[in-house]
Amino acid sequence: QEQEQEQEQEQEQEQEQEQEPAFEEGRGVAGHEETESSTAALAQPRLKWWDFFGRGALWCGLLGIVSAMGVGYGLAIWNAESSLALDRSSLAFPELVFPEPHLDTQEEIWIAARHLAIEKQRLTDLVSLDAGFSTELRADWEQLADAGDPDIAFFLARWARVEGDEPEARKWLERSFRQGNADAGFLLGWNAQKKDGEGLSSVEAGNMLSRVAALGNGQASWWLGIERFEEENFPEAERFFEQALRSETHPLLKTHLAITLLSQRASATQEGRAIQLLELAAAAGEPEAMYTLGLCHAAGLATSPSLSRARAWMRKSDYFGYAAAGSWRATYDG
Repeated sequence: QEQEQEQEQEQEQEQEQEQEPAFEEGRGVAGHEETESSTAALAQPRLKWWDFFGRGALWCGLLGIVSAMGVGYGLAIWNAESSLALDRSSLAFPELVFPEPHLDTQEEIWIAARHLAIEKQRLTDLVSLDAGFSTELRADWEQLADAGDPDIAFFLARWARVEGDEPEARKWLERSFRQGNADAGFLLGWNAQKKDGEGLSSVEAGNMLSRVAALGNGQASWWLGIERFEEENFPEAERFFEQALRSETHPLLKTHLAITLLSQRASATQEGRAIQLLELAAAAGEPEAMYTLGLCHAAGLATSPSLSRARAWMRKSDYFGYAAAGSWRATYDG
């Protein structure tokens, strides 16, 4: 019986060995070839839950660092933008200066003479002007001025100014103004204010400019607006500047009106109009308007404070040669 049991056990072991798959070197189980992917898949370790937690913590840390850098950069910009806004109370606008009245050139006075001859329907004079403004033609036009033509008298004053004959120019300006020419009255008043008299006292010159402004002369209204601004009578200055804008389109006039609006306790509507006027003047190439816009953006006056916009306007103003803009850039645009 023991021999039979041993034989049965040997037979069972032989059967089990026959059922096991053969394994050869370089070949897979059951005769299949091994592949790189299967080998790599078997070799790759399994990730544990704490591995996922570690990787998540790493990404959160990186995002936190980036966010902190962004917040810090934003705070730095905000501090730089708002630091200039503290100077709003001590904001100093440019001084309002009236531009010198235009002095005609020889070519401009000849063109003006031709236009005047056409307007007065003096065709023979138009032909004579082709040879220049002769002595005979001047004598004929002086007779017309003496007879009461204010336009001819004003032209003769302009011609005398070109020639540098101030007494002759003043004579024809007075005659033209008495005959109702407001432009002649402005030049008389301006000369008196700038040159200490010219036959008129300062009070008389001011009264003359007031009369001329009432006649609709924009330059006289502009001059009076500057005088009222210097007296800190801002409502009156604003009124004269608005009156001047009806006939004058100079971008510097728009700048002066804007500065007047910003120098008083203006409403939000007035402040918005001031910025609009400054932008129009700046678009026309007025460097003082560019400088004032820069101040407004730097101090947050009538607009939100923005150092970048302030620098942009100051650079443009400096490019056009405005000295105050260069000084500002030396301080704030380093």
